This record gives sequence, C-alpha cells and structure tokens, in this order.
Amino acid sequence: MRQQTSSALRTILSLTFWVFIAVLTPSLAAAQSASGGTETTGPASPEPSPADDTSTDTSRAVPDLVAQRQALLRAQYPQQDLQTLSAGDEQFSALWRLDSSGKALGSLLLLPAPGQTANWPNTVEILRTILPRYGWNTLAIDLQNPPSGEQVPPPAKDSDAEYPDAQAGVQDSAASDQSKSAASPSDTDNTMTSSVDDSEQKNLARVRAALDFLRGKGQQRSVIIAFGDSAALALKTDQASLRALILVDDKQPLLSERQADVDLNPLKNIPLLDLIASSHEGYYTDKALLSYQQRAATARDKGLQKFVQMRYNDNGVTYFNGENSLSRRIRGFLSKNVAGQ
Repeated sequence: MRQQTSSALRTILSLTFWVFIAVLTPSLAAAQSASGGTETTGPASPEPSPADDTSTDTSRAVPDLVAQRQALLRAQYPQQDLQTLSAGDEQFSALWRLDSSGKALGSLLLLPAPGQTANWPNTVEILRTILPRYGWNTLAIDLQNPPSGEQVPPPAKDSDAEYPDAQAGVQDSAASDQSKSAASPSDTDNTMTSSVDDSEQKNLARVRAALDFLRGKGQQRSVIIAFGDSAALALKTDQASLRALILVDDKQPLLSERQADVDLNPLKNIPLLDLIASSHEGYYTDKALLSYQQRAATARDKGLQKFVQMRYNDNGVTYFNGENSLSRRIRGFLSKNVAGQ
C-alpha cells in the first residue's frame, strides 16, 4: 500500500515539473525575442559623428555664375551671338547680333530692367533679334541685380514678451541693445544705400565696357534702349557716346533722386523716346503713369526739343515677321529720327 502511494506521489511530482517547464518555456522565448534574440556581451559601439566621417568633403567651391550663364546661352544661341565682356575685375555675359539687312544703320545697346536678362522674352529678346533685320546691330548685356531694399520692420514697443532676450539679465540686455543699435533703421538704410550705389557703379562700368565693345566694331556713337530702372544708367552714361536714347517703362521721373546728378542739357539735341505700356491705367493711381506725365513736364521745362512720348500695346500679340507693338514703335522712331543722322 505504501509502495503504491509513493509511486503515485512521484508520478504527480513528475507531471507537475513538466507542466511547469511547458508553461515557462514560451515566456522565456518571447522575452529573448523582444530583446533582439542576442545577448549583449559588451558596450555598443557609438554611432559615427559627422565630424568623424572623413569620407565627406565639406568644402564647397564658389559657383562660377558667368560660366553657368554662358553654358545656358550656348544651348540656345549660335556661337557668334555669345560674348563675354569685362568691366574691371569682373566678367559678364552679352548677346551680339550683326545687321542682316546688308544696309547697316548703326548699333543699339539694350539694358534690361533689374531682375531681367539679356534675352528677356517679349521685350529685350524681341528687339535684339528683330531690329538686325532692319539695319541695326544689337548688343544686349546682363546687369548686376541691385539689392531688393526690403527691410524687416522693428518690433512693436508693447511686444517685449514675444522677445525673451529683452527680459534677460543686465548683460543680456546690454548685448541686446547693442544688437538693436547695430541693426537700427538708419544704419540699415545707410547699408542699403551703399549697396545700391556700389551696384550702380558696377553696372555703369558694364555699360562703359559695352560701349567700348561697340566702338571696337566701328560705332563711335550708339543708341541706348533702357528698360525700367535701368533708365538711370542710360542717363548717367557719357552722352557724347549717344545717338539717341529710348526709355521703356521707366518708373522714375526725370531728375528723380536716383537721377539727381544727371545733366539734361546734352540731351537737348539727342532724340529721346519715352515709351510706356498701355496696360498702365489711371494717371493718379498708377505710379508709372504719374512719372510718365512728370517726365513730359520736365522735358518741356528743360527744353528737350527732341523728346517724344508714346504708348505701346503689351498684350503679347505678335505681328508679321515676329514683331510686336514695342518693336514696331521703336523701329519707326529709329527710322524717322536716327537712321539719317
């Protein structure tokens, strides 16, 4: 009897042991799987930092903008059109096209508006390619874009809570005051004025270099066609080099602040065409139109006897032979006032 009881007890203990093993084994497997299935025997190796990565070259070459511009132009134009001119220690791109009529009448220097290029569509490019068919050599140049002149407005006086530095300790406040003083509106204005003046001087050097190029082609006096605010450059050019001057969509009055040092007397005997797009409407609300009227008044006061104003249609419509309203206006003016001089 005792042997039977002892045998049954051993059987129960054996079954209990194997049940315990069967329950515990899946738990151990799940824990091992969650930990990645491997046992860590030492500290993990650190991730390489960017500074330790010697395979990356952090040096960056300054892009050659002139070379990039020339590459773009080479893809679009024949080689004989492409020119690289020099003004001081800088180079710039230009597009040159000879008269194709066989009866050369002279040369035209095209100055694009700020932010535009020597092949700007519908304006510079139309004139550059159309007018050589009627006896005019054309040279269009790239100009340096002036600074935008935008300024960040100073914070309102009652908004110090939005600027945590203004609530810092004495040293931080002093540093903040110095920073604000350095970036005061008057200093920003002076910096912007200096940048604009520097940009204008560089562009005037480009205009002189372009006129030298034309003189090298036998053109001692040329016609300048200036778009937008490039009118100031044309008016400040040595006017002994001019046969005529054409302003297209100038937004400044004659003798405005940017033209204050211009002497208009030499222009009394030079044909001067002032063109404005017909899309400008409302003489008292449109700044361009108001300046257009002011230029007419100044021209009368200064005795500019060959000053002419016209409007052209800027709706993008092209006519026979690829011309548009702008090219027809300018071609007619040149034929009537310049070709025979």
